[in-house]
Amino acid sequence: MSRIDNLKVFAEVVSARNFTSAAKRLGLTPSAVSKQISMLEERLGVRLLNRTTRAVSPTEAGQIYFERCRTILEELEEAESLIADMDRAPKGTLKIAAEPVFGRAILSRILYDYGRDFDEVTTELFLTDHSIELVKQGFDAGIHLGELDDPGLKAISFATHSVFLCASPQYLEEFGEPASEADLANHRLIKISNLDFPFPRQLDHYASLGIHGGFRLTVNDTDMAYQAAMTGIGIASLPNYMVNPQVQRGRLVQVLPSVTTESLPVQIVFPAHRPLSRKSQSFVDFLTNYFAAPRAARQD
Repeated sequence: MSRIDNLKVFAEVVSARNFTSAAKRLGLTPSAVSKQISMLEERLGVRLLNRTTRAVSPTEAGQIYFERCRTILEELEEAESLIADMDRAPKGTLKIAAEPVFGRAILSRILYDYGRDFDEVTTELFLTDHSIELVKQGFDAGIHLGELDDPGLKAISFATHSVFLCASPQYLEEFGEPASEADLANHRLIKISNLDFPFPRQLDHYASLGIHGGFRLTVNDTDMAYQAAMTGIGIASLPNYMVNPQVQRGRLVQVLPSVTTESLPVQIVFPAHRPLSRKSQSFVDFLTNYFAAPRAARQD
């Protein structure tokens, strides 16, 4: 038997907790399975299993070896599946996690276009302000705002996130456009108070400008602030990807263009320790190509 076969036999014995059940699953005799385990222990120079007349259980070394074996076998299966699927259309369920504002503003349109090109893939989109564990919670990929500090994940940047001030043409016609940062104190401002947002300092743009009160409207929802700005209630501080389409259409106007927060990367992240499935790779490619296209050819 090859070393891979040894790993499969050992992993099956640990999972089954006895030689007889493992042998049935593997299509071998119990004595052949026992012999393989003995040869493996002899080669490694360490006892991997505690044996009794009724069951077997891994030793401390055996448990460590089992966990690594399981990872290796899973990665081997994924690699073989990936190669087998290379000539097939992506299919299955794609689970994606994303920050709500970006998800609603951008992903809904992208997923619609993606679904037209890959009609055998169904998508589950989970919007959350909180950090999640992609692998543990069963996600194929996630949209992350800002720099990534998780060594277990790989990231590809495809856009940037920044916050700027904007207002409707109707508001500016009635109240005028602020000429300076100091002039903002004389305007009707819309503040977002959302402590769960990944970058609260960005949304609290006014605080960085020394404005801490006198707001016309305070809301805890970015979409509500966006709608308020669209209807002419006041000046709002909103993410670029949310308001860019309306600025392009002339429905919103950027106010004080020099007063913009730092740009942060928008990244698609996925587990670093395993190859991407066909469906995941198709979405990563679609997303990055979408943002690489000229803006005039896009819908955002």
